[in-house]
Parts: sequence; C-alpha cells; structure tokens
Amino acid sequence: MVLIELQNSKNKADLFRFCDYLGAQYMDRGNAYDKNKVPIPMITIYFIGFSLPYHQEIPILKIERNYMDLSTKEILSRKIPFVEVLSHDMILIQMPAIKQRRRFEIEEILSIFNYKGEIYIEVDEANHPEQGRELIYYLRDMMKDPIVVRNIEYERLLNEEMEDERIMVRQLKERLKAKEESEQKLR
Repeated sequence: MVLIELQNSKNKADLFRFCDYLGAQYMDRGNAYDKNKVPIPMITIYFIGFSLPYHQEIPILKIERNYMDLSTKEILSRKIPFVEVLSHDMILIQMPAIKQRRRFEIEEILSIFNYKGEIYIEVDEANHPEQGRELIYYLRDMMKDPIVVRNIEYERLLNEEMEDERIMVRQLKERLKAKEESEQKLR
C-alpha cells in the first residue's frame, strides 16, 4: 500500500495530523491484508515544500528499514512478512531541491509539483516527459472536484493563520526580551 502526503509546512500540528492518519491506515484491516489475508507492506511518500536541515540538495531521499544482527552488525537479506507490516519504508521528496536539480526522468516528472502554494498551477505538458502527462491529466481532473478545491483552500488558510500567529508570538517574545533588558539596565 502506498500513502502520499503533500506537506507544505513544518507545523507540529501537521505532523501530528499525518501521524494520526498513518495510524488509522495501519488500523484499517482492509489496508493491512490482501485477499488471501497476507500482510501488505506499507510505503509512504512525502512531498515536502521545504528543505530539510541536512541533504538539502538531494531531491528524492529513500529511507529504508534494514534487518540487522545487533551483535555482529551484519545486514540480513531475508525479509519477514510479519515484520514488514510492523514498519514501513519512506520516500521523501524535497520540492525546493526538485526546482534546482533534475538529474533523472522521475525528478523531471515530479517537477510538476514545483509550485509556490497556489491551489491552481499552470503546467505546460510539453515541458514534461510522456510518463508525467498521465499524472498531469489526473491532477487536472481532480481539481474539477469542488470538495477537493475547498479542502485545499481550507488548509492553505489554516497554514496562513498559523504562520501569522507564529510571527506574532516571535514578535511578542522579542518585545518582552527587549523590555526585560531595558528594565535590567535601569536597576
């Protein structure tokens, strides 16, 4: 099973929201097993609209689990279905790096998502590989759904409001610190 998350901000609330969503996906028995009741491994793909503190120049990071003998540090090659369901691999796509560095076709296709937070983006399909055009058509059709557009707009407004509050809190802290320093000098 593949879960995809588009993440524009580093807000703790967004992280908690996605953790809740991820937990719900793990709890949904329809997601955890195939028709034969065999566990299905999960992989998450995060599109983030900001750069990480390390590896900022790398557009696509793959984070994998490894089986390792803790005593000998030997990496073990055989996977166990039971264990595969308990944790998951992840692909992290840093959108700012996609803008600067397109080395492979997948990075070129993912550049479709290279936007600045607007709900609607104009994409010239001629500038993208053939494989990416199907994704462009899918996204275009999805944006015709008023519920999808409304939810995206609500999230954008919420992120703006949270950013405004963060700025206000930072300014208040700076003023309070300046006032305390001023009072210290007067003593």
